[in-house]
Amino acid sequence: MNRVIITAVIKTARLPFLFLTLVCVALAFSLAEINQAGIDTVSALVIMITALSAHITINILNEYMDFKSGLDFETVKTPFSGGSGALPEYPEAAIWVLSTAIFTVLITLFTGLWLVMQTGVELLIAGLAGLILIVSYTPWINRHPLICLIAPGMGFGPIMLGGSFYVLAGEVTTSLIFSSLVVFFLVNNLLVLNQFPDIDADRKVGRKNIIISHGINKSIFIYSLFSLAAGMAIVMAVYQQVFPHLSSWSLGPWLLTVIPVYGMIKHRNQIGEHKIYLATNVLITLLVPLVLALSFILS
Repeated sequence: MNRVIITAVIKTARLPFLFLTLVCVALAFSLAEINQAGIDTVSALVIMITALSAHITINILNEYMDFKSGLDFETVKTPFSGGSGALPEYPEAAIWVLSTAIFTVLITLFTGLWLVMQTGVELLIAGLAGLILIVSYTPWINRHPLICLIAPGMGFGPIMLGGSFYVLAGEVTTSLIFSSLVVFFLVNNLLVLNQFPDIDADRKVGRKNIIISHGINKSIFIYSLFSLAAGMAIVMAVYQQVFPHLSSWSLGPWLLTVIPVYGMIKHRNQIGEHKIYLATNVLITLLVPLVLALSFILS
């Protein structure tokens, strides 16, 4: 395997995006701690491998299919949207990139089945939902606005966070439900904003996300509503003593939401030219659950 192929595979894996997986799994571990569930080292390691391989698979498949559809040649690349540009630059690596995706999805499948055998068949529901999401996201989900809107949040919230916690604790708790809601709304917003710079390119290849289907103004409203829902989930959980009082600190990074909302209103589909708004959106999505995780550990 030469340098070009290795470079293409690494770039299509979108390694910086994997911080979101690390944060979600860390949140699951911290939830297990406050629920006094013992964390088995082997299970924790397999959870991490499963989550990372699943995220890598969906990143690579998305890149490969966007290359094959021609979308990769239409988008304007940013660090947060438009794809990595690896396959247009190294088209000869396409088969190796696809092979890597097959390899990582097999890792996800085998490690996921191991977790099911250790935990019980109840986990199989979340596992199958995650697997379906991985293989159908780019070719099918992206053509159905409502499913496309909520699929990212479902993947990282109830499926990844919820499944990881269930392996460790063997139950569904109120704290898990509230935490999953926070992640659900924030991750949905992460993808909504990242779709703004690619509206025209996505439309050309037949994608039909919420922005293309319902327009920019309604998408800004949905983003704002989701952000408000994430904040209200934290407030309600702290008020009802489901979360410790220290969790209220997570509202600090959540308040940064006003920045991307302002950017969407002012720049609309040109927001990709102003990366501060996209970067702030990423920071919100990472910092809010990270501060939550720390608050659980420190309380």
